[in-house]
Amino acid sequence: MYKAKFRTAYLQREVVMDAIVVGNDALEVGELAVVSSYGENPVIVEAVTANDVPTALTEATHIMAQSDTTMEYGHVPVEYRDYKYSDEIKVSVAALANFKGFYANAAALAGISQPATGDTALVFVSDGVYEKYAYGSNAWADANVKVNTKKIAAFKIINEDDVIAYDVEA
Repeated sequence: MYKAKFRTAYLQREVVMDAIVVGNDALEVGELAVVSSYGENPVIVEAVTANDVPTALTEATHIMAQSDTTMEYGHVPVEYRDYKYSDEIKVSVAALANFKGFYANAAALAGISQPATGDTALVFVSDGVYEKYAYGSNAWADANVKVNTKKIAAFKIINEDDVIAYDVEA
């Protein structure tokens, strides 16, 4: 896992976004991440996949800024006397292999040109909820996985020279 901090944080601002967090393990505050934008749809957030610090810094677009505890999910009011903090940003869905985008309904998936086995797409169900579809056997099939969006907060990396990246596991 690669994390980062700013040397000066000059002109840095935390950006709050509606997102779908993808991966096998939860992200952590300070972790380098790749944020992919899809217009009016939620962003897709994934941990960097690099094998070394310089590559991780080049690959990353954002540094995760706040955890689920400090955003609108799971923060326990102090009157419950539970003051435990967690630096985790929980995953929304395990994988979106060969992601083809967001669609208003399942019928719209027919418009995807030359889909391949293993492609995935998200179909709108209701506000903040999507259904995962996967392509296989020459057809799109409902994977029976509901994907919920969540609020995330991240710092966009504007200047790599202002970022100090490091390997947590080294």
